[in-house]
Amino acid sequence: MIVQKIQFRLPYHLFKLNNCRKFSFRNLSSVPKNVYSEADLVNLKLIEKHLIWLSTYIIHNANNLRPKRDGIKVGGHQASSTSVATLITCLYFKTLKHWDRVAVKPHAQPIYQAAQYIHGAQSLEKLQKFRGKGGIQSYPSRTKDGDLIDFSTGSVGLGASITTFAGWVQEYLMSRGLIPSNIPQGERPGRMIAIVGDAELDEGNVYEALMESWKHSMKNNIIIIDYNRQSLDKVCDTNLFKQIGKMFRGTGYQVITLKYGKLQCDAFGKPGGKLLKRWLNDIDAEEFSVLTYSKNFRQKIISDFEILKNEDDTNSIRNLLSNYSDDELYKVLTNFGGHCIPTILECFAQIEENVQTCIIAYTVKGFGLPISGHRDNHGGQLNTPQVKELQKLHNIPEGNEWNKLPPEADGEIEEYIESAPYRNNLLGSEIGKSRRLDDAVLDVPVELTYRKVDTLSTQEAFGRLMTDLGRSKTELSSRIVTISPDVASSTNLSGFINLRGVFGMKEVFDVLKKNKILSTNKWEVNKSGQHFELDNFTQSVPGIAESNLFLSLAAVGMSHSIFGRRLLPIGTLYDPFISRGLDALNYGAYQDSRFLLCATPSGVSLAPEGGAHQSIYTPLIGMSQPGLTYFEPSYADELAIIMRWALVHMQKPYKAGGSVYLRLSTRPLPQLKREIKVNSKLYSNILNGAYWLKKPTEKTKVVLCYTGAIVSEVLKVVEEFNGDKDLISILAVTSSDVLYNDFLKNQESSFIYRMLNEDLKDFTDDVEETGKNEISYRLPKHGVTMITVLDGASLTLSWLGSVRGDKVFPMGVNEFGQSMDCIDIYRHFGIDSQGILNNVGRAI
Repeated sequence: MIVQKIQFRLPYHLFKLNNCRKFSFRNLSSVPKNVYSEADLVNLKLIEKHLIWLSTYIIHNANNLRPKRDGIKVGGHQASSTSVATLITCLYFKTLKHWDRVAVKPHAQPIYQAAQYIHGAQSLEKLQKFRGKGGIQSYPSRTKDGDLIDFSTGSVGLGASITTFAGWVQEYLMSRGLIPSNIPQGERPGRMIAIVGDAELDEGNVYEALMESWKHSMKNNIIIIDYNRQSLDKVCDTNLFKQIGKMFRGTGYQVITLKYGKLQCDAFGKPGGKLLKRWLNDIDAEEFSVLTYSKNFRQKIISDFEILKNEDDTNSIRNLLSNYSDDELYKVLTNFGGHCIPTILECFAQIEENVQTCIIAYTVKGFGLPISGHRDNHGGQLNTPQVKELQKLHNIPEGNEWNKLPPEADGEIEEYIESAPYRNNLLGSEIGKSRRLDDAVLDVPVELTYRKVDTLSTQEAFGRLMTDLGRSKTELSSRIVTISPDVASSTNLSGFINLRGVFGMKEVFDVLKKNKILSTNKWEVNKSGQHFELDNFTQSVPGIAESNLFLSLAAVGMSHSIFGRRLLPIGTLYDPFISRGLDALNYGAYQDSRFLLCATPSGVSLAPEGGAHQSIYTPLIGMSQPGLTYFEPSYADELAIIMRWALVHMQKPYKAGGSVYLRLSTRPLPQLKREIKVNSKLYSNILNGAYWLKKPTEKTKVVLCYTGAIVSEVLKVVEEFNGDKDLISILAVTSSDVLYNDFLKNQESSFIYRMLNEDLKDFTDDVEETGKNEISYRLPKHGVTMITVLDGASLTLSWLGSVRGDKVFPMGVNEFGQSMDCIDIYRHFGIDSQGILNNVGRAI
C-alpha cells in the first residue's frame, strides 16, 4: 500500500529496452535494426503459448492420467516452467546458435523438453514417461536425458557456476588454437548461458564463482535470472533485484534489468501512465503476487491512490484504467520484460561479445496459468477441471493434446521452426543429430616415470610424477590442465607448474625471478600456461575456494563433449576440504565429467596441523560417490601404476570410465626394493584393489588388512611380534572402493573373494619370477581373524570380514584429531604398531 507520494526514479544501472527511452544501459550500443520481424512476433507468440500448454500437460499427465503403482505424488513444477516460457521461446527458436551452451534451471525441465519436442529432437514417449522409467528426468541430466542437455542442473545454483567455468575452458582452448570443433570459421565464440531462478541466488557457490570470474576476467558468460520473486515457501523481498545487481556489477558483469514489456511502456506513455508506473514500482512483491492470482488490479490501484487524497492523481489513474478491460489491464500489468518477446529479442541482440552479462528478467511465476502468483504454486498443480479449461483456452481439440505444433499452425510456422538457428545448424536434415561432441583418445605411456629415492611419501611421489609429465613432449602432457585452490605448492604441483606455466589472458612476470630472488616456484602467467590457479596474480587476491575447484574440474573434464577438444584435468586440494566442495564434486561426477583428484595431505598423519586439517571420513566419500574411483596407495610405484590407469580410465566412454580420487599422504616411507613389471600379477592386483604384501600360509591366524601410509605400523607389527611370524599375513588394499564394488556386483566370482579363497599361485608372481615349482597355499578357511587398519574411518575396510565370514577387528580414526607428532597421534587413536599388536594378541 502506498502511504506517501514517492518520486519515481530508476537506479542508473537499470537497462530498459523499449519505449521507456530515457533509461539505457551505459555500456550497450543502440538497438540494432531488423532484430525481429512481424513474422517473428507472430510465430514466437504461438510457440510460447504451445510451450505453456505442453509443459503443463506433461506434468498433468504424469500426476493424474498415467497409472500410479505406489500412490506417491510424481511431482513437477508447472508454475516454474511457464515463468520462463518466453525466455525459452526466444532462445531456442530465434537467438541461440548451435555452439552456444545452456544450463537450464532445474524446474524448467518440462518446458525445455517441450521445446525439444517441437524441434523434433525429443520423443513423445519420453514426454509421456516424465519422471518415470525410460522418461525424461525430473531435472535436466546429461547422462539420463541423452545428448540434448548441455549441463545437468538440479542442485540449485550450480548451473550458474558451471557455465562460468565452461567459458574459462573455451577461452583456454581458443588461446592455444584449439578452436572448439563445433564453431564455424569466422563465427563468434560460444556463449555459456545459465537460466537460473532468483531463489537459486541464495546459494553461496554462485558468489564464489562470481568472484573467480572477476579475478580472471572471464568472458562470454550470460546469466539470465528468472526474476519471478517467488521461492518454494514465500515471496522474495521487493528490493532483491538491487542487491543482485550490486553483486554482479561488483564482479565485472554488465547488468541488464528487463522490467517493463511493450504493453506496460505503452500504458506508461499515456496520460496518467507515470502514476501507473510509480504504483507498479512501489507495490510490495507479495502484494503484487496476491493481485496476480486474484486479478483484482483495478480496485487495488484506485484504492491506493484514493488513500493519498490527491484528487488529480486519482482522476488521472481512473481515466487511464478506463481504457482497459479487466483482462486487458491484467495483460498490461503482467507484461514484464521477461514475458515480452520483442523486449527479450532486443536485449539479446545488444549483448556484446567477450562481456559477462547478467539479465534480471522480471517474470510471473505460473505465467499463463490460473495458479499464477499464488504463494503455494511452486509445488502446486492445476487440477483436472483447470487443465480442461486451459485446453479450451488454447484451442486444443480432444485427442490432440500431444500435438507438436499449436492448433493455429500452418506451413509457415513449420518452416519457421525448421529455420531456427539452434535447429538449423544442430539438426540439419538429420533430425536428432547429437549436440554431444567428442575427441580422439590420447595415448598414455606404458609406464609413468619419476625420480626414485629410498624414502618417499605418496604426495612427494605425485609431485615427481607430475614433474616428469611436465618434461614430456607428448600430446598427452600438452592436454593436461592442473588446477588448485591456492595450494599448488603445498600439494607438490610446483614442478609441473615451473615447467608448464600458469594460464592467464594477461601476461604476468615472476617478480622474484625478475629481481633474482630464489624461490621454489615460478609464477609466470601467460596464454600458453597449463595450470589454473584459483587466485589472481594481477590483483593479488587469494582464492581458497574448494567449490570452485570442483566446478572448474567438472568444466575442464567435459571439454571433449562440450567443445570437441579433450583435456585431462588434475586437481589438488587438502583431503579434509573435500567436504567443503562436496556438492560441486557430486555435481561433476553426476554429469560424467572426467578428472583426477589428488587429495593431500590426508588423515591424522598430518599430525601437527591439528583436527581442523586432519581428514577422517573421506575414504567413505570416495567409496560411496558414483562416477569416482578411490585409491589410496602406500608406495610410489603403486601410485605410478594407478596414475597411469587413471589417465586411461578418464578417457573411456560413459559407464566404462569415470573420474579418479587419490588419497595421498605426507608421511615419508622407506620404499620397497622391487620392480613391478607391466604384465605381472602384482601390477594387475594393484589395480584390482589388493595384493599380498606378506603371503598367507597354512598357519595363518591373522590377516592385517591396511590401506595407505599406515603400512609402516603394520610392518612393525610383524617385526615386533614375538610368536611364529607365519601366523600373520598382510593384505595391502590399494582401493577399498574397487574391491567393494566388485564384490557387491560379482560376489563369489569377485577378485577379493577369489584372492581370499583360492590358491596363491593365481595371485602371485613367484613361480614366474623364480622358475621354482613352489608349494602353493591358500588362506585357511576357518579360524582366521581380519584386523583392518587405516588412517581414516574404520568403517572403510571393516566389510572385508563379510567376504568369507571371518571375524573382524576394525581399526582407524573415528574421532576428531588434535596437534601432536605422528608417533603420539597414532598411539592416541590406537593405530600404532602396539595398538595393532594388542588386537593380534586378542585374535590369536
